[in-house]
Parts: sequence; C-alpha cells; structure tokens
Amino acid sequence: MDVETLSSQVFPYVRSAVGAFGQAVLSRSEDTAADGTVRLGQRMLAALLRRGKSTPEVEDAVRRLAGAPEDPLAAEELRDRIGQALREDPDLARDLAAMNVQAYRTTVSGHHNVTVGGDHQGPIHMGDNTHHTVHNNLHERRIGEAGIVTPAPEAEGKQL
Repeated sequence: MDVETLSSQVFPYVRSAVGAFGQAVLSRSEDTAADGTVRLGQRMLAALLRRGKSTPEVEDAVRRLAGAPEDPLAAEELRDRIGQALREDPDLARDLAAMNVQAYRTTVSGHHNVTVGGDHQGPIHMGDNTHHTVHNNLHERRIGEAGIVTPAPEAEGKQL
C-alpha cells in the first residue's frame, strides 16, 4: 500500500483520538473508556510518536489540531506529518497498515447474519422472501426474491 493512501486511512483514527482527548492524547495511555475508533487512533498515534525523526512535527501538528479542531489547515498539517513519518520509516508504515487491516476484521456466523463495514445507509435484507419497496418521484422498485422488479410505466403509482 502506498504511503499517501495509508496516511489518509490512518488520519481519521488519529483525528478521533485528538478530538476526544485534545492535547492530553500526547501523554495519555490507551483509555479503556474510549470507543474502538478512538482507541485505535490512540494506538496509531502512540506508534507514530515512539518512532521516527518526525515525532516533534507530529506532536506540534497534534497540538495545533487540538487547539483548533475545526481548522482544515491544522487537519491537513497533521495528515502531512503522518505521511512524512510513514515515508521515513517503512517498518512503521507496515505496522500501521497492519493495525488498519485489523480494524476492519469481523467474524460473522449463523444463518442470515451480515456484517457491514464503513458508512452504510439503507436497508439490509436478511432472510427468505424479504421485500422492500423503494419510492421516489421517478419510479417504484420492489426488491425481493426475484431481484429488482421495476413496474411497467402504466403500473406506476399502483399498489404492487
């Protein structure tokens, strides 16, 4: 994985930790009360701060973002410093990539169970003969066991 992609994946976790704890994130050990995203951000930031020549720059960028959490320039600076640290230390990049992959691992078992990663909006259909009707101003679709069925134009507006 290239450094730019990795730094853009690591940044949101670190930003969550900074958002939750402010500058205290620099001296705080992993907080068990924090949610999974914040904890992962703490672990990633701790790894960034333990290694590499960029530690002072990363710390300064964290302080700046903690002081102005909505400042896009502060966020961009931290993202850039993370990228710089990853370019300087390929082993650190591998370690953070491994942490990032672990963040997305889930185990699902059982009949009709699902896992959803990322930002999912909309229904999740599980089970046999599940039906869902999507309404909008263009057409109506019925999603069911036969796939997506779009009614003929003369049937629009009628009950399916």
